[in-house]
Amino acid sequence: AQVGGDFGGAWTVPGGRLALLVGDGSGKGVEAAGVTAMVRYMTEALSQHRGEPAELVGELNDLLCPRMADGALVTLIVIVVDTTGERLHWCSAGHPPPLILTAGGTYMTLEDPDPPCGVSRARRFRAGRARLARGDLLFVYAAGLGGARRDGEEFGEERLREAVLDAAGEAPDRLAHAVFATARTWSQGRLTDDVAVAVVKRVPVRLLVA
Repeated sequence: AQVGGDFGGAWTVPGGRLALLVGDGSGKGVEAAGVTAMVRYMTEALSQHRGEPAELVGELNDLLCPRMADGALVTLIVIVVDTTGERLHWCSAGHPPPLILTAGGTYMTLEDPDPPCGVSRARRFRAGRARLARGDLLFVYAAGLGGARRDGEEFGEERLREAVLDAAGEAPDRLAHAVFATARTWSQGRLTDDVAVAVVKRVPVRLLVA
């Protein structure tokens, strides 16, 4: 009954690019776990012939709508990173905005999400484009992290951003653990939702993913 709906995955797609998925299905328990598994496998399958994230999310949404229970929905973001250039394409369906930290110490967020998946068919989703240069880091998370609460107050995007900036010099896996630990400590160990986090850093030779 406590199984949550957060999920994520990373895999290669045609052209040697990296596909990244982070999402959150509504509800908990066996039904939520089934939806997350369905979304993961559908997304990976669609990515083999849908190179643009917005087209992929649109087709995924049409497949999900007749398969979702009344009132159920899925927020997610699909990001495709060019492993040879410095670009990434993304599409967000109701998902919290990922954060890009540049090698120079500045940051930007991937804002302006479309509505969640599974609500209405034939919806048009928008594509976003951003730069991920050498030394830059991409931090993607599900709502459970920023939604950690203490005395009725949320951890929130501002504290989350500060936690990421504080750990910016760490390797991707250590950064993910550091940010989670910060949110957990702030909420006095009471993270009431499951948490999915993905970190991608571009280095001179390869991409590191955690």
